Amino acid sequence: MSLPPLQAAPDAKVVDSIRKALTRSDECIREQSGAGVADSLYRMLDNDLHRMALELLLTNLIRDRCPVTKETYDLLREAGTSMNVGGDYWEELEPLVE
Repeated sequence: MSLPPLQAAPDAKVVDSIRKALTRSDECIREQSGAGVADSLYRMLDNDLHRMALELLLTNLIRDRCPVTKETYDLLREAGTSMNVGGDYWEELEPLVE
């Protein structure tokens, strides 16, 4: 039986990377998904649900087709690598990078 992935980031730098990426994407998420979704992502970060916040941020960026700067992509990728977030996120996010 495997354990569920840890929710808390391994260090403050990873949390900071997720928060910066969220802040940079805030406007698009609020426009496309609504203020409630954006606010929920911030609350998740504040409540140490870092992995959930990262995965939902990635999901919303991809679904909403939000443009992502190279710097924001790098922040997301760095946080994802630190937390072993894989899957198709990166392939689906790459076309949105400006």
